[in-house]
Amino acid sequence: MLWDYLALVIANWKGEVVMMGNFNEVRKKEKDLDQNFNVQEELAELDAVIDKGEGNEDVVNKRTNVVNSLKELEKLQALKV
Repeated sequence: MLWDYLALVIANWKGEVVMMGNFNEVRKKEKDLDQNFNVQEELAELDAVIDKGEGNEDVVNKRTNVVNSLKELEKLQALKV
């Protein structure tokens, strides 16, 4: 997201470009958001299987693990703020 914006700005800039800053921190936050999104997406897929009545014990156990992972990610993100 940020990198796409910076690439667009640089591509349209006339002249020399110097970028400075702590981009590692930004990348870490983007990675955390992506990971959170992936877990939420997996949860939605598991919920869809259960809603169709196709869930078994393995699906329910996997859903429980995904929910726990999501809670842990949210706790970690809250600590970083």
